[in-house]
Amino acid sequence: MKANISEDLENAIHEKIIIDLTINYLENRIVKSQKENKIGYAKHLEYIRKLIINERINISKFLKDNGVKIYDPIPDDDGIFVQYDFSVKVNGGYKEGYNRYWRAALKNHIRTKLEPYFVKSKDELK
Repeated sequence: MKANISEDLENAIHEKIIIDLTINYLENRIVKSQKENKIGYAKHLEYIRKLIINERINISKFLKDNGVKIYDPIPDDDGIFVQYDFSVKVNGGYKEGYNRYWRAALKNHIRTKLEPYFVKSKDELK
């Protein structure tokens, strides 16, 4: 159900969900890299994680200032989709809604979020 909220809030809710998933992915990759003794790679991932955590702090503050609460994900019965419920405090009441994501699309969002940190610029490729 789409809540009647501003586009800025919709985008911030989406971005917060993607950032949380990205941080979780990075933490898992850091642990795996350390087990495989890829210390340099683990340090690079840790640096990226810190940058993304700073983004999360800013978005969380924006959402909190606007009375938005995002609840834990609810997996679908078939495991293909996941649903994130949220509520927005408005004029003494609440507007509730949810975002449904296809799991494969979430992986693509994470990949897109991390791409700028791993792709070399055209000058570096020469």
